[in-house]
Amino acid sequence: MPAHGPAAGRDPAQRRLRRARRLLLDRLGRRRTACPSRAIVGPPRHVLCRLSGGRHRQAAPSTRSIRKGFIVKALRNPSDFWSGLLFVVAGSLFLTLSRGLEFGTPTRMGPSFFPVVLSIILIAIGLLVVGRSLVLHGEPIEGAALKALALVTGSGVLFGLLVRDGGLILATSALVIVSAAASRRFHWLTALAMAAVLATFCAVVFVWGLGLSIPLVGAWFGE
Repeated sequence: MPAHGPAAGRDPAQRRLRRARRLLLDRLGRRRTACPSRAIVGPPRHVLCRLSGGRHRQAAPSTRSIRKGFIVKALRNPSDFWSGLLFVVAGSLFLTLSRGLEFGTPTRMGPSFFPVVLSIILIAIGLLVVGRSLVLHGEPIEGAALKALALVTGSGVLFGLLVRDGGLILATSALVIVSAAASRRFHWLTALAMAAVLATFCAVVFVWGLGLSIPLVGAWFGE
């Protein structure tokens, strides 16, 4: 016997509601395996996953990303870190290349004496700079200063080209002035003063003090 009254009117509405709920759950169930995925557009991913009965799970970070994040957090001064690392690599390279040469003594220095000593000093300075970058805060690296890098590198090459025919004074002065030009605060008077002081120091220590056979004034000036 058919039902009469309010109950009869509620049955079709309840059936439609249950049918709509099943359709919604069926659609969400198809996306459950894709949560979170790029195909879901609209509400946040975790809301869709909860509605579908799933759980919002983020992918576990890889070992590489963990190491990279640790290094980035540990580096308080990236510019000092990479500068110090460059010093260590350069010093290690020069030290390796000088292994086959005779070292000598401080009074009778061999061909590898200065390269080995300078390489050790360079490695020590690099390690100190790297250690400082882990403690003291500094500015981040904004970009590669190609002009400064070219000037500093070229100053060393220029010294090697000038020291034989131009003499120690000219080569040292050129080294100081060209490398100082890499700085944004470069000033001619300051660079000339530094060149004069360093050239005098090298002449007193290496030529007169240690007796190295390096001409102060080269063949270009009549000697």
